[in-house]
Amino acid sequence: MNQAAQIDSGTRDALQQMVGLARQGRREEARKFGKAALSKVGDTAPLYAFLGRLACECGDFEDGIVELRAALQMLPDEAMVRCDLAAALIQIGDFQGAIDVSDEKYLRADRSLQLARLRGYSAQQLERWSDAVESYLFVIERAPNDGDSLN
Repeated sequence: MNQAAQIDSGTRDALQQMVGLARQGRREEARKFGKAALSKVGDTAPLYAFLGRLACECGDFEDGIVELRAALQMLPDEAMVRCDLAAALIQIGDFQGAIDVSDEKYLRADRSLQLARLRGYSAQQLERWSDAVESYLFVIERAPNDGDSLN
């Protein structure tokens, strides 16, 4: 899904402003701007997705997870949101939550293979060895020459 092509101009402007602030190292300002923009834009899903990512980058996983879950509810097929949410859940030790977010239906649709990597890692942390092996084999089969396939 190419979300950028489908968002309204107000949402696009807000995202551009947030990206500009984040690139300047002003992530907290970008978050404040984005939260304020939520009530003013037509499409909140991409704002929630970016707010969630920014929050996690700032170490605020609690807010980040809430925002990523909101984005995922609106964009259930968006692999990048699923990857960000699974990674955030791993950061707080919710390995089962990360596995739930990276279920097989979505794992197979993720061309980056990141969901499979995150699922494998989470399964490994829970000592669910067969699930971990299955996820890692999924990655290796699709990217056999990728030196980072298991990282």
